Amino acid sequence: MWILRCANLAHGHNAIFGIEDLNWGMLRGALMDASVGGCAKARRQRGDGTPSDRWFASAIKGIPLRLIQAAFEERLARQYDIFRKLKRIPKEGLTVAADTHLISRYDRKPGEELTRSRYKDGTKYFERYMSVHCVNPAMRIVLAGIYLKMADSVPEAVGYALKTLLDRGIRINLVLLDREFFSVDMMNMLQELGVKFLMPCRNTDNVVAALDEFARRKRGRISENVIENGMGSVPYSMIITERKAKKAKSDEPKEKYIGFATNQPTAKIARYAKRWGIETAYAKIEECRAKTRITCVGARMLCFYYSLTLFNEWIIARAEVSDGTERQSIMTMLAFKTQISYFILQPKPPPD
Repeated sequence: MWILRCANLAHGHNAIFGIEDLNWGMLRGALMDASVGGCAKARRQRGDGTPSDRWFASAIKGIPLRLIQAAFEERLARQYDIFRKLKRIPKEGLTVAADTHLISRYDRKPGEELTRSRYKDGTKYFERYMSVHCVNPAMRIVLAGIYLKMADSVPEAVGYALKTLLDRGIRINLVLLDREFFSVDMMNMLQELGVKFLMPCRNTDNVVAALDEFARRKRGRISENVIENGMGSVPYSMIITERKAKKAKSDEPKEKYIGFATNQPTAKIARYAKRWGIETAYAKIEECRAKTRITCVGARMLCFYYSLTLFNEWIIARAEVSDGTERQSIMTMLAFKTQISYFILQPKPPPD
């Protein structure tokens, strides 16, 4: 509910509905596959005490993006503090993963800041978000998130998110990234922040040559390499290992081996498997994502951020009923949604 304090709500003795009603509508949209403020036309107030779709639309439209971002970051900080109080923060620091999340759009309009990507699910236009998740088994919560316009720099967004976490005193033990992040700008940013990272290398000419040398035993499993572009170069440590595929497509080294870029030569490649925790999280977030037909960026951004904080509430609920281990299946997403639906989304009595 805290993230909704930035909403456009009427105040005073004439205000019939408030933040609790908005929270009710957001939960309904997130858990019951309904639309928040779905109709553009005005409708009379219904007799069951819930606001009209137009009220919801006016409450979440036109909010400055900076206010939504600030409210979101404040809520994430509060949720992280709950884990601190539960004493679930690993002493060695957090293993985190960063990735981008695309939400399909089918109603592209002139002037909208959508990202164009590969054709998927019947469209090539998407809303794009970057988020950072903790992937430690006992606390897979969302730590940061940013809305990305088409021309926004992903390395800058990741750098902003990581720096925000570091400034809050969160200790980051390792950052796990997909091969899409393998770039000079990304590595420069990570080196400047002084965080340890691990990511697969893209099969550039430089990397393919290194894999070929490894196959001919002219390069060790751990070696120094350089990534470069037209603007400069960055050195990094390269760890080479065999691919886990049962059968390689060919005998070429790039099909048999894979290189990982890191600034920690002693890093264990097996730790990279934790990155799949962020993929699992995205799948679960889709199960509780608040949806809206409103096309303005702020409204859609608020709905998605609300879903990220709701996902964190589920992780917190799992932690509170667990013994601190990975055995937390007693509070499944279905059980969490069922409880909320039963205790919160019941028909409301009409206002006096």
